Amino acid sequence: MTAGTDEKIEICKTLGAVGGANYKTEEWDEKIKKLTGDRGVSAVLDCVGGSYWKQNINVLAQDGRWTLYGLMGGPKVDGAFLAMMLRKRLRLEATTLRSRSTDYKKELTKLFSNNALDLFRTGTYKVILDKKSFPFEEAHAAHEYMETNANIGKIILEVTKEEEG
Repeated sequence: MTAGTDEKIEICKTLGAVGGANYKTEEWDEKIKKLTGDRGVSAVLDCVGGSYWKQNINVLAQDGRWTLYGLMGGPKVDGAFLAMMLRKRLRLEATTLRSRSTDYKKELTKLFSNNALDLFRTGTYKVILDKKSFPFEEAHAAHEYMETNANIGKIILEVTKEEEG
């Protein structure tokens, strides 16, 4: 896995990750390949897109799967993209919820509820909460904090009864 700080990598390791690379300070694809004994990983979940395409292909193992769900790094690739995909027999899947129907989103929510909620109840899955929370009226400050990428886990907006009504 990759993260922007060594602290975040350590948190992920306490949750079961076998290792990680800091994408801000390391050649993360090379580090991940080293961690896997040069085999690479079977799956990449990618919200960055264009600017990381070469690293994503490099880190994927033969017959790996790349799921693209965002384009924070831009939509364009330049180079031997298709040849590299073919050489490793990679699968690329692109997905987004934004363009999905309300019915699809309802069904997805139902599937999540039926298959994952018990895992949260038993502690198998955990929600990681950031150490910082904000009153609802400081939502702008919470958003600014989120943009710094300093949080580890979900940022809480505290809503009082007055604000609910």
